[in-house]
Amino acid sequence: MSAAAAIRAKVDSASPGTFIRAGDFDSSRSAVDTALSRLSAARSDLVRVSRGIYWKGVDSRYGPGRPSLLDVAHTAAGNRGVGPTGWTASHVLGLTTQVPAVPELTTVGPVPTRVKDVAFHRRSNTDRGDLTFLDIALLEVLRDDLRHVDGGWDALVDRVVELVGTGQLDLGRLARVVITDRSPTARTNFARLRSAVRGR
Repeated sequence: MSAAAAIRAKVDSASPGTFIRAGDFDSSRSAVDTALSRLSAARSDLVRVSRGIYWKGVDSRYGPGRPSLLDVAHTAAGNRGVGPTGWTASHVLGLTTQVPAVPELTTVGPVPTRVKDVAFHRRSNTDRGDLTFLDIALLEVLRDDLRHVDGGWDALVDRVVELVGTGQLDLGRLARVVITDRSPTARTNFARLRSAVRGR
């Protein structure tokens, strides 16, 4: 099977709402870029969202749709050690109704340069690679001393209790990373938060 045929087959088999990255294929980058560019021009359900990143939408009379800018940025940055910060972190956790005009993400890897309209911040703690997107959101909220939380401390505790209860947050996993974080504010707030959650 030719490289172009293999790429077409993968796009065909991908579910709507799936990101397809040029780096996911074994063929040469130039061959993959060419094949994906031609496919995107020929079919309405494959949308180029950034250099080397495509999104398979739905084939409908209303168009394929588009992914959120935050999802594009997350995909571009990779899945290890990437998470939101600032208002974006609080919004992702459900702690504010404020929707930031510019999404903000942190990464422990190289900062992507090919995603427009997103602010990236580099963090040096490589232990963050073990955390989930929501774990990092909580860590960033704690580092910021809850400046972006609408309801203050009580709202944070209530929401964390809920997310821990549904398995979306793991405070034990986060504890192993917080101790190596450079922010004393994060460590102090995490200790207080963990005690409050245990008290529930």
